[in-house]
Amino acid sequence: MRLTHFSDCIVISAARTALGLSEMTASIDMLTFNLLQHDVLVRGGFTVGNAHHDKDFVFGTALNRAYVLESDRDAGARHPMVLCSPEVMDDVKGYGESCLACFQQDGQERWFLHFLMRFSRYTHEPIYAGKVIMDDPAQRVRDFICRRLREDKGSVLEKAQWLADYWNRTVASLGVFAEVDASIEPANTSRGPTIMVRRIFGSAVSG
Repeated sequence: MRLTHFSDCIVISAARTALGLSEMTASIDMLTFNLLQHDVLVRGGFTVGNAHHDKDFVFGTALNRAYVLESDRDAGARHPMVLCSPEVMDDVKGYGESCLACFQQDGQERWFLHFLMRFSRYTHEPIYAGKVIMDDPAQRVRDFICRRLREDKGSVLEKAQWLADYWNRTVASLGVFAEVDASIEPANTSRGPTIMVRRIFGSAVSG
């Protein structure tokens, strides 16, 4: 798997295999989680195709397709999500229900990576070594969403409303973390962002 960033873009690529799909979903999920802790919303496209990706260059049909998925005014992501192509979802469905659970639908045949899954699957018990306690990061995200609902305008507000609906439907409905709403005053009790780290190893090169 490779990762490149430039300007406000991040490009991640991996082989079209079960391992590659797992690496991609885990990396996108963690990046999205970390950026949410800074009130930065992610929008992108997740697709398949030919691509050249090394430390100097990134190009190919897969990159072009991902750009269209992210930016198309009619069929693109529009809201803060990583929208998946039909080919990606064909692969996902082929790997079974446990893989499909990492994705959510946004209307008919529109699937995106379920970037709130860490919150929706969280339970306070049991406590074990290495467990990330999600109460503070959840409250931090709730504060950001509530503040956006109260202060944002126009198309930016529409994105906040979509995110609020997504949170309430997939997270708050399970009863561990509370709902978000424009009437809720942000608590501002966060002690700072909770950031997760994932190390990416490149392929070994023999001389």
